Amino acid sequence: LFHYTNVMGAYGIITSRSLRNKKIQSMNDLSEMRTAIDCFVRQIPGLLKGAEEWERDDFMESVVTRLNCSASINICVACFCEQGDLLSQWRAYGDLGSGLSIGFASSSLKELSQERQCSLLPCLYNPNEHNQVLFELGQMLLSAYDLVAKRSNSQNKKENLEDLISYFVTTFFQLAPIIKNHHKKKKKEWRLVTCP
Repeated sequence: LFHYTNVMGAYGIITSRSLRNKKIQSMNDLSEMRTAIDCFVRQIPGLLKGAEEWERDDFMESVVTRLNCSASINICVACFCEQGDLLSQWRAYGDLGSGLSIGFASSSLKELSQERQCSLLPCLYNPNEHNQVLFELGQMLLSAYDLVAKRSNSQNKKENLEDLISYFVTTFFQLAPIIKNHHKKKKKEWRLVTCP
């Protein structure tokens, strides 16, 4: 897998023998996070279909509010590409052709991700895959909501649901960096995503 960078970035990687992940809030293309959030929001009517409980609606509204206000979430990524000589990557990350494309052995990155409790994942470009992954994530969230609602008493229910939302938002943003616009599928990108 290849990481495109400028000369100073390459110098830093080589001399420190380490990669520096970037906070998702400071990524070049913030629309990437928006793509994942918007796709999740589109899944909500299907997730709530048949549910007559207004509290679930309010809960999902709270989840979406937190997703939209996630400036403080501490998720970081490093970006890689399957191709070491791709014009769009040179333009965006390789200092307009005067940078470098550094190749990393996939097996080494997988080992690193396991050692550091990170995830090394290929990006998903197909909207149907986006829908499926985020619908399933939403189903897991609502199953957890049902358990919390059933097992909590009136005194600790609100706090327990807030904890559930926090956990979900963190999980969501660990997944969100691999949800990519289908127009960018030629890049064949991978993400190394940190856990907070």
